[in-house]
Amino acid sequence: MGERRQDKLPFPDPEGITGRSPVWRWGDVNAWLAQFGEGDDVHPPTREEALTIDFLLPE
Repeated sequence: MGERRQDKLPFPDPEGITGRSPVWRWGDVNAWLAQFGEGDDVHPPTREEALTIDFLLPE
């Protein structure tokens, strides 16, 4: 069995559910992968940044 790494971030919680399947924000999963050297070096906005961007966009 795999051992738990206390020094690493836990896998992110799902953002929501689609049908019966959980879904995650790619930015959260990518940040989690990056700590293992597996991220894609793309840094999408965080959830909070995305909300700010949405708020600042003109209607």
